Amino acid sequence: MTGPAIAITGLGMITPAGNDTDSTWHGVCEGVSPAHRVPELSGCAVDFACTVEGIDLDAAIGGRTAFRMGRYVKFALLAAREAVADAGLDPASWDGTRVAVVVGTSSGGSASLTEQSVALDRRGPEATSPSGILLTIPNMPAAEIAIKMRATGPSMAPCTACSSGVTALSVARDLLSTGQCDIALAGATESIVFPVAITGFVRSGAAALAGPGDDPALLCRPFASDRAGLVLGEGAAIMVLEREQDARARGAGPRALL
Repeated sequence: MTGPAIAITGLGMITPAGNDTDSTWHGVCEGVSPAHRVPELSGCAVDFACTVEGIDLDAAIGGRTAFRMGRYVKFALLAAREAVADAGLDPASWDGTRVAVVVGTSSGGSASLTEQSVALDRRGPEATSPSGILLTIPNMPAAEIAIKMRATGPSMAPCTACSSGVTALSVARDLLSTGQCDIALAGATESIVFPVAITGFVRSGAAALAGPGDDPALLCRPFASDRAGLVLGEGAAIMVLEREQDARARGAGPRALL
């Protein structure tokens, strides 16, 4: 027996191409690479990446909790807010016990872990952040979304390298199909544009390399037959999933069926 059709009813994104879903779509359609040289990577064998620009993340998060969130967590929370609004849902009125959050990441907290390690090594324990653990553990995107969205159903953080987002969608689908939730916020987030990460990709032979006069934007061509390797990026995408019959019953039109 096949399970119920699962509908995607909301979408939220923050990417190097745009700070929300619409601007990301337009940015992709324009076909202009966002790859550029990044000052924080100066001195590395690869000093360029695709980064999220033009947004004050702390101001966008609001309140007094941004200090405990890594960059990848902020991305996920902003994308989740947009997705929920896009789906026409309101966390203030839903039954949070029936809402699941499944947000994957590959190594999103590693940037903060590196920063804390350097602070400990150079200046001692008192120089590290009291929120050091919250800045590094991979379940914090799911946790912060669950807190802000009053979602007290299943909360999970799959980590399957580059397929973490697809894994999250699959897990969310299973939770809905088996009746463990009625709404699922699912997707992935990542932000590892820092020297240790890019050095690892270079050493593995996976990263695109640029010569002295090369334009980094021209090296970001993942679907070209002459692609040169990967270009590091960051961002988040979160989807709202529901059983199709439930979505239609509340008047929501699916963006797609999973």
